[in-house]
Amino acid sequence: MGYFFRRALLILFFCISWLTIKGQEPILKIHYLGHSAFVFEFDNGVTVVTDYGKPNAWVQYGWDSPILDIGDLVPTIMSYSHRNHEDHYDPSRIPPGVEYFLVENDTLLIDGLKITPIRVCELNLNVEDNSAFLFCYKGFKFLHLGDAQMQILNINDPVIADHIKDIIPDSLDLLFMTIEGPMQLIEEAETFVDLVKPKRIIPIHYWSQEYLEDFCEYLIEQNSAGKNYQVTDIGGPKYEIYESYVPVPVEVICLTRSEYTVPTGVKANKKPKVGFKLEQNFPNPFNPSTTIKYSVAEEGMVSIKLYNILGEAIADLVDEVKPEGEYELKVNTENLSGGIYFYRLHSGNIVRTRKMVLLK
Repeated sequence: MGYFFRRALLILFFCISWLTIKGQEPILKIHYLGHSAFVFEFDNGVTVVTDYGKPNAWVQYGWDSPILDIGDLVPTIMSYSHRNHEDHYDPSRIPPGVEYFLVENDTLLIDGLKITPIRVCELNLNVEDNSAFLFCYKGFKFLHLGDAQMQILNINDPVIADHIKDIIPDSLDLLFMTIEGPMQLIEEAETFVDLVKPKRIIPIHYWSQEYLEDFCEYLIEQNSAGKNYQVTDIGGPKYEIYESYVPVPVEVICLTRSEYTVPTGVKANKKPKVGFKLEQNFPNPFNPSTTIKYSVAEEGMVSIKLYNILGEAIADLVDEVKPEGEYELKVNTENLSGGIYFYRLHSGNIVRTRKMVLLK
């Protein structure tokens, strides 16, 4: 009796443990808007819209690549891989109330979700304003390549390959893979995938169905060699290359280009939570006093320092624990000489810097 009782307890323990782990699995909901624009919904309530460019950026060339509307949705975050491409960035489409905008070198940590820019998109490693973004949430990692053509073109360069291996983590769960471009060869795309080794691939940003099919045929061949890729196409035929692998966690809302509908129970026009913001001082230029407005997303230590043009800290404007909220800071500079100064907010891993000009 004791044996069976202990065995039943052991089975119950494993069942409870499995259900607990299962309940902690994150869920990512995906909705495709066109081109390389997506809505990502995380189960912590954070919503991200990527590369929200013009709805008809390429119509003059006769190409059908619209980015459809997000309706009444006010996302928590909007990320842009290119601000110098109108097909990736259209500021006129940004709804009021968005908390965070990720461009260039911004890194954000919010409610357990970490978003980091990954510089795989440029021909040269130090070119600005050209980033993919790595999303890490509850152990789940996926990479959104807004437009990775240039690095892929040079993937056979050992320096580029080593750079990519250094910045993209192992065991990537999901890759939104750019596979088209007028100069890009399919061999480079294949080499890139084999280097990164994602578990699942969603091909994006292509205009040639033939190119897509060639790319997927290669991955099918790789599966026969034990690579075990799963590929889902965002338009046209669905390629479930490795059917026995079920990628968890992903819950697809839509992987065909369609209008986005705000889920039931989500208030699209709700007032967003206070985010970390450092506004431009006003007036600017000024003499001798000015006002700085800033906001804090969560209670914590906040530091705002004033720097001269040489980068030397010359004053502590704020250095204390602040609760979540919006603040105004009056700054008097009677003892300073005229010139350019910088003020920097630092709280946790958030850093914001702005320039001010003192006239005397």
